[in-house]
Amino acid sequence: MKIHRLSLVVIIAIVAIAGLNLGNPSTRVKAEEVGIAYLRAVHASADASNLDLYVNDTRVLENLSYGNASNWLPLPAGQTYEVAIRPTNAPADSDPLAEGSYTLTKDASLAVVALGMMNPTNGEPSLALHAYALNRLDPKGNARIDVIHAAPDTAAIDVLINGGAVIRTLSFGRKNIVPLEVPALDPIDIQITLADQSDEVVLDQPDFRLESGTIYTILAVGTAGNLRALVLTSKPYAAFIRLVHAASDAPPLDVYVDGEFIFGSAYYGGYSNYLNITAGTHDIALRAGNASPYSLPLFEAKGVELAVNSSTLMVAQGLLAAQDDQAFGLGIYNINREPTGGPARLYVVHAATGAPNVDVVIGGSSSPAVRNLRFGRANTVPVPVDAGTSAVTFLAAGTENVLINAPAITFRYNTVYTIVAISNGTRVKPLILSAPEFDPLNP
Repeated sequence: MKIHRLSLVVIIAIVAIAGLNLGNPSTRVKAEEVGIAYLRAVHASADASNLDLYVNDTRVLENLSYGNASNWLPLPAGQTYEVAIRPTNAPADSDPLAEGSYTLTKDASLAVVALGMMNPTNGEPSLALHAYALNRLDPKGNARIDVIHAAPDTAAIDVLINGGAVIRTLSFGRKNIVPLEVPALDPIDIQITLADQSDEVVLDQPDFRLESGTIYTILAVGTAGNLRALVLTSKPYAAFIRLVHAASDAPPLDVYVDGEFIFGSAYYGGYSNYLNITAGTHDIALRAGNASPYSLPLFEAKGVELAVNSSTLMVAQGLLAAQDDQAFGLGIYNINREPTGGPARLYVVHAATGAPNVDVVIGGSSSPAVRNLRFGRANTVPVPVDAGTSAVTFLAAGTENVLINAPAITFRYNTVYTIVAISNGTRVKPLILSAPEFDPLNP
């Protein structure tokens, strides 16, 4: 299957077309109000030529052939988009073959499918765009299946799995309302029959292998007597986690998510990049480096909710030897990396055991940007910082006593910074972490 990829240049063009002035702070839309939605184009019209896809009059996809689909195209959410298809290389101002208007909410995934016949001859439906909202949340070890009836000259159908009907009387252009959740164990047989006629098999897909955690969209395409299955796959939405070892008396650490090793042998003061995992609810465990995956963890956080496209900083903090509020544990901090196109953003995490509450001063300001931050806490609202080099000073809260002085941090636009204050009992020092704003094309 030939897949086309949207370029970052096109994404920027669509952002501008959508009316989001991301460069002017006075009109910039807050990231949490925007978010990201996804759109996928599918060509399922048997007699239509190759297609170009337009969004708000901008061509975003070229030369999509019959039986193929685009990747998921990320778009700013909260907008209404005018979507149109034209023959490949047709002028942008020519009449579209079909068009539709769709409002995309945050985290929505909408498949826009070209269905019907460009030149109907026997009363078939004409070419049109049909839109289908798909559930891309984690199927939790199962496979998730949606079926779309995309054969314009075929009557209503039933869908059978291993001989049993699971979807009944699906008419042209319709999708099952509730997706099928199927254990990804042995291969399954999928059959499509005419509705209520189990002996009239019009499409047979034997030994269909399902992959755990994968989302399938199966379109019955073609014409009567020549149906075939167009199978599209999607992975669940992603979330991103970053891990910091800030516990001075703890050994090197291995990190497990839902029992699976994802990052290891992190020494005190070490950290990972942002790691891509499936959005949803997870159990996070910390074990001594190279310990058996079946051993008791040093710490475990159960039921950690990681939202779609979220970025979460996880800090192993405190002391194994402590029993009070500075006991060893896992600090979990939300880091907003959604794009704003504006100044740098700064988060501060107090993970320095034995250190007092802190005030944080940026540059030569006479007023702290973050006040009275205690151990195990971070500022929930990021501090905007103009591009350039600035000092960041940690003071004992309410005093002029300097705990940390980072005199020359170069801040860049469109970048999110996190300073984690750590301590080995005698010295407090900063870990300075940076990450670009979340780019859905290159997370």
